[in-house]
Amino acid sequence: MAIINRRTFYAKVGQAGPLVAHLREFGKITAQHGMALKQRILTDHQSGRTDRVVWEWEVESMAELDMEALVAGNQAAADAFSKWERTMNGMIEYAEVENWKVA
Repeated sequence: MAIINRRTFYAKVGQAGPLVAHLREFGKITAQHGMALKQRILTDHQSGRTDRVVWEWEVESMAELDMEALVAGNQAAADAFSKWERTMNGMIEYAEVENWKVA
């Protein structure tokens, strides 16, 4: 049974576009380190609170969401993800996370 991990990011003003580009880079990094990631990125269109970006991953189990387990023993992957995350954290105010079972 598939699980959708949905992260709603509330970007700093003017950072939604750069955040989308940065989230796309994550897929490239995962591919470089042998990890398949099925992802989708959604942006709001001047509705609700602006500068929202929703990032969804589809995985087969909750274990696939554990980044520490995915990079265990691979220092190059751990370094790449750590650098990527630090950059992302500078673009957002905060995020909310939901996990949904696909029925």
